[in-house]
Amino acid sequence: MSVAMGGDETGGFVGDVGTAVSKFGFGGEDAPKGVLSSRLGCVFDQNQAYVKGSNGVPLLRELTAEDYKVPDDYPARLHTRSPFVAPPQNQQCVAKWLHGDVSSLGAARFDKGESCVVRSPLVDGELDDWDTIEELWREAFERAKTSGAEQPVLAATPSDATPKHRAQYLELLFETFGCRAAYLARNATLAAFAAGRASALVVDCGAGTTSVVPVVDGYVLMKGIRTSKRGGDHVDAHAHELLTKLCGGTEPVPRAAVRREGRKTYESWPEAFRKFTQRETVRDLKESYGVIPKKWGLAVGLKEDKRQFFLPDGTIVDVTTDLVRAPEQLFEGVEEEEVVKKEEEEPSIKVVRDARVGQRALQPPQIQPPINDPVVAALPEMVKGSLERVDVDVRKDLLLNIVLSGGGSCAPGTAERLHSDVALSLCAPFKAKIVAPAAFERKFGVWIGGSILSSLGSFQQMWLSKKEYDDDGPTRLVEGRWD
Repeated sequence: MSVAMGGDETGGFVGDVGTAVSKFGFGGEDAPKGVLSSRLGCVFDQNQAYVKGSNGVPLLRELTAEDYKVPDDYPARLHTRSPFVAPPQNQQCVAKWLHGDVSSLGAARFDKGESCVVRSPLVDGELDDWDTIEELWREAFERAKTSGAEQPVLAATPSDATPKHRAQYLELLFETFGCRAAYLARNATLAAFAAGRASALVVDCGAGTTSVVPVVDGYVLMKGIRTSKRGGDHVDAHAHELLTKLCGGTEPVPRAAVRREGRKTYESWPEAFRKFTQRETVRDLKESYGVIPKKWGLAVGLKEDKRQFFLPDGTIVDVTTDLVRAPEQLFEGVEEEEVVKKEEEEPSIKVVRDARVGQRALQPPQIQPPINDPVVAALPEMVKGSLERVDVDVRKDLLLNIVLSGGGSCAPGTAERLHSDVALSLCAPFKAKIVAPAAFERKFGVWIGGSILSSLGSFQQMWLSKKEYDDDGPTRLVEGRWD
């Protein structure tokens, strides 16, 4: 695909790396060319590692005892990761990446007595595993038969990504992939553009986190961002517990453990990998049956043909109302503290909620624990908290443009329930309006927004060139140009 940088429109390569799914494709198109699973299997060669030679080319060498030392911060880093993401102890081993059906491919490795770990590029909504991010971009370039040297690249980053992480992203694009031009855009901005809004309150329900982000004239208001660790993975974990109870305390058999010759032994699999494979079955159940009642306390009925679910091993489960309402976890409030994520080294305000009466009390500003600490927040309260932290002048426009984005927002009844709960929570003189695109557009909203933005002729002067990168460096560019 040729690129005319001076024309009215141009095509770039757009990438949106998410916790569970990554989307890649050419700017100006309606849908991404490639949709990849972000959770990759990683198999390590225990006998060889790579080091950079004098010319920068990786060289293979035999591993030594030094390579097998566990980093001092390894237990701490492991504790902050999601349950089914296991980081390798030896980061220098040569890795073979498994794309596609990671469960089956990984299970085959374990059956042979080999090892496999599942890695995700984001943990709790933060860019975390740069090796995985690099591999996803590399695979995307190969499938699209293009490269960063051929055309500009637009990368979507988390709405609350720190300057440090955005600088690392620029290094990856320019130094690893040799991009001739690049641009970093925040997820919420692109989701708003995809919905045809320059200003909006974006409710992004992803796999790892759920966030509410105010966007005004295309710029994210960092002080108004509210983030909860209750994302799609949290809903899956809740549904997993319910399904285990229905099975008499026995966890569901993973699809990867079922072969033509019968059930395979999977108890010997590492716990992290076993849970990862089991969650795939739970996710199928959630996506097939999950419903959010349009109002709190409203009963949910089941159709006659949707009262049973067949597990991969043939077990029949009677679907209960609790299982059907599993996605409602996003709207459930609990009496816990919500940590307000703001810019680095800035004090936060501790917000205490009483879910039973909807009361909120503000305490004096104080330094909060690291942003990796668990956060549980009800979605309507997050919307209210975000609006309270932005200027009064923009609140009305934001409330009239609440945009739903992310795969977690596709459960039937999400838009109606959010409208109902926000109206009860705010009691504002003006009504809220929910912008709920079709399910396809919600799942790929961030990528679609990037496709629209990168194809505009008026945007072409915004690309960051390789020369600018070489002259100023990533840190200075990020802090001076975008943050």
